Amino acid sequence: MKMREAPWVLFIFLTMIFSACQSKKVDKVLSLDDISEASETYLEKDSLPVQKEIVINYYDSISPFSQMLIDSLKYSQGSILILDTIIFPDRFGASFSEKWYTKSNGDSLVCMRWIFQSDVKAENALFNWLDCFGTKCRSIPLGTATKFSKRGTMLLCNQKELFFIETSKKINPEHWFELINGNSKKKDWKFFFFQQPRQKIEWKTINVDGEWKDFNQKQD
Repeated sequence: MKMREAPWVLFIFLTMIFSACQSKKVDKVLSLDDISEASETYLEKDSLPVQKEIVINYYDSISPFSQMLIDSLKYSQGSILILDTIIFPDRFGASFSEKWYTKSNGDSLVCMRWIFQSDVKAENALFNWLDCFGTKCRSIPLGTATKFSKRGTMLLCNQKELFFIETSKKINPEHWFELINGNSKKKDWKFFFFQQPRQKIEWKTINVDGEWKDFNQKQD
C-alpha cells in the first residue's frame, strides 16, 4: 500500500516546489513609454542610413564653346542636362555633335550643334531635317515664312555646321551672333532663320561682308 502511494506523494511534492518558485517571480509589464523607447533605439541602431541624392554636373562634359554660351547667358552650371533624343541630323554621321538644355533664370533653352566632315553631309542633314522638322514632323520649305512653334527658335547653317537653339524667350539674333562668332556676323554662315514665339520664320542670307539680306521668302 505504501509503495502505491509513493508516486502520488512525489508528484505533490514536486508541484509544491514549482508553485513556490513561481510565486517568487515578479512579472514586468511593459508600458507604452517602454515600447516607444525600444522602437526609437531600434530605429537609431538598425535602420538603414539615408542615402544622399547623387547630383551629376554635366557642365564639365560639354564643349568649351557651350560652356562659353552658358556662362555668357548667366545660366547656372548645375542646371545643364544632356539631351539624348535622336534628331534628324544625328543620322548623317556628324564628326562632332552635342545637345543640351537648361531650365533656369525663368527660361528654358535647348541648344544643339553638329559639325560634319563635308558640306554635302551638312546639306543632306539640313534638308532632311527641314522635311521632317519638330515633334510633328512638319515640312518647312526653304525660305518659306511659316509659323511652326510657340517658342523662339534660331537655326544657322554654314559649309559644315548646323547650330540650333530653342527658347521660351524672344530671340535676339544680333546678340546670338555676337556670342557665337565673338565678332558679330563675321563667321561664314550661309544663311539662317529665326522665329519669335508664335510668329513666322524670318530667313536671312549673309554675304561675304557679313551683311544680312532677306532670303527669297514665300508666304505660307
